[in-house]
Amino acid sequence: MKATQALPPGYVARGAISLEGNRRLLVLLNLLGIPWLVLCAIFFVAVASKLQPAQSQASGTLSLSITSVLLLLLVIAVTIVGVLVIHELVHGLFFWLFTRSRPRFGFKGAYAYAAAPD
Repeated sequence: MKATQALPPGYVARGAISLEGNRRLLVLLNLLGIPWLVLCAIFFVAVASKLQPAQSQASGTLSLSITSVLLLLLVIAVTIVGVLVIHELVHGLFFWLFTRSRPRFGFKGAYAYAAAPD
């Protein structure tokens, strides 16, 4: 496959999807992501309990202090930001591999993006 910046003659766009200026679509996509977040959280807890079963079986429940909850929230926040950055860098890498042009990166309020130049 060879990327091009010029569309072929007779090309007709059938439509476009853009989050820019489409707050309803942005909210809808974020709401649809909530079940995925819950599923991943359940999977994470299941894996964590298998990796360290003595911790959750000692008292029958998992007890957390305020410090550990705050630390957990900090780890989650840092992880989300880290995954977001890596995700967009992967997009940018493939934009660069296919176009040999430097991609653009940005952040617009609720979402980050990588875009092919022009």
